[in-house]
Amino acid sequence: MSKKTLFVIVIISLAFNSAFFGVFIYRRVLLHNRHLQDPRFHHIPPQCRERFLEDRESMLPLKVEFELSKKRFMRTLMNEEFDRELLEKKLKETIDRQVRMEHEMGQLLIKLRSEMTPEESQGFFQPEHQRFKRPFMKKIRKIRGVSKNEENK
Repeated sequence: MSKKTLFVIVIISLAFNSAFFGVFIYRRVLLHNRHLQDPRFHHIPPQCRERFLEDRESMLPLKVEFELSKKRFMRTLMNEEFDRELLEKKLKETIDRQVRMEHEMGQLLIKLRSEMTPEESQGFFQPEHQRFKRPFMKKIRKIRGVSKNEENK
């Protein structure tokens, strides 16, 4: 091969390598606080966002506990032997952990709401409320036989 061809190949190789390392550095270093750029949290008023994310971090151990319990339940379901008592026990543990996690999240939301103005609460909770107006929720309401008026009570 000629020197020109080798030079072009080296330049192309360097370009790809630098692009690869650039993306790697961008993802590892610049996005270490990805949750701050998460579009799901853009509707949160800036003064509440940091507080919400701190509270969300405090929920992590409960979420991990629940996820591990769910995995253990699924693993138990995969066992060759069918042990109904063990499955019922694992299911109860999983549900208890989920209830504890949901209760704690609800308490954090109540605490957060108590520190908000009415305008901030609209900005924070309105997008979440809008999620329940999506088409799949209409199907769920239809299946459950719940009218929109009953739902808004």
